[in-house]
Amino acid sequence: MPQTGQLYLLDPVRGMNYDEELSVDPDGSFHLSPKVITATPAVIVFPFATIKCLLAPSQETLVTINVPECTRRKSRLLKNTPSYGERAYFKGYLSGLQQELLDKDLPCNLVANTPKIIKDMEGKDLNEYKDYIFQNRFNTYKKIEKAHLSNAASEILKKNTDITAAIALLMGKDIIKRATINARKMTSEEQKEYLSNTTIEFPDNYFQFMKQLELNAPKAVYTSEYFYGISIFSAYKELLERLLGTSKGMLFDMIDAHNCFIPITKLTPLTQKQEAILGTLSSPAYKQLADSYNSQLLKQLEAKKNKTGIHIYTIGKESRNEQLFKDITSRFKGHTLLIDFWATWCAPCRQANQEIANIKEELKRQGIIFVYLTGETSPIQTWENTIPGIPGEHFRLSDKQWKDLLTKFKIPGIPFYVVVSPKGNVTYTKAGFPGNDTIKDELTKSMGK
Repeated sequence: MPQTGQLYLLDPVRGMNYDEELSVDPDGSFHLSPKVITATPAVIVFPFATIKCLLAPSQETLVTINVPECTRRKSRLLKNTPSYGERAYFKGYLSGLQQELLDKDLPCNLVANTPKIIKDMEGKDLNEYKDYIFQNRFNTYKKIEKAHLSNAASEILKKNTDITAAIALLMGKDIIKRATINARKMTSEEQKEYLSNTTIEFPDNYFQFMKQLELNAPKAVYTSEYFYGISIFSAYKELLERLLGTSKGMLFDMIDAHNCFIPITKLTPLTQKQEAILGTLSSPAYKQLADSYNSQLLKQLEAKKNKTGIHIYTIGKESRNEQLFKDITSRFKGHTLLIDFWATWCAPCRQANQEIANIKEELKRQGIIFVYLTGETSPIQTWENTIPGIPGEHFRLSDKQWKDLLTKFKIPGIPFYVVVSPKGNVTYTKAGFPGNDTIKDELTKSMGK
């Protein structure tokens, strides 16, 4: 049996920014005490099983995972053999409800299969799309009603259906655009032109259907897609206030708390305005949660201030095109350079930074210099708070300068790497992290060129 697993909280405030490793004791048990401020869905993940559960403040959820049954269901050879029982068994917090939801496991996510939705919407408009979502909601309700569930389980599944219906409606413009691109079989260039020049407006009364969905109902916190919904709804807060005729309630508390919390995950401490917003919410638990994470962040940032090995450079905005790259590299003439195009919001970039850190000191002793380029899409405060953990030479370019270099190197995405020899020749370019062995080999080859 694996010695470790993972717990993911489907938390509307934190989004997917909370996960914790599960360490299995010799007796097969594991224990965790994640901090939650309301009923919160979670997912326990092992190689052989994915188990959904519910957690709540001051409540205990006991989960017994039936390893033989989970293994049987995953096995192509054994899946048709007799069952060993349910995948898991619950005790403690709402154990009967949790057992029922796991055992039935009815599909009630209307945006789970986006490619199918796009295919179905080819040649359709937003009104037809709205009707399509409404019909899917109706069909899903019927399946739930035929499943002979308890009232509580039925309400949760219907509420999850409603939340994903709202998500689907808000995605409408993008769905219709993608469907049009597919129907016309557009090339990459045609897609760019279409997306740049096409404006689609929501029809009158398009969102009236959303009033039926009761997004502001407290029971929404029990649903597995509420965390995803809040991340979408937060961009449409004013629209939702108009539709629902209020700015109060669980929905708006979650949106405000989410909008205050997410910057913390991007290394930006709470502002006075955000602290004031958190103080107005219906429960002090929102502010207490954000304050605890904010305090941890402030300690991390203070510790980073004491780190050395970073240098920040400025490039005049008049430096453009071919001259721009020369102005950057000429400062390090005579050295082999690894130039890293990255951004604070780019998860693969940050992961690659951590990987390269393992070989950095060895390469620095050989005279290799690490140069990091980012653009204005990296918020300046987040950038300033991030780079102390990335020793090297740092440049934050203007949007125009960033685009100049994207064009020069035909960069399809980041991270993107450029190796420059001591004589100033570009000897290697690569989109995506190629691995430390390749990085070392290319830098070593470039040192004599």
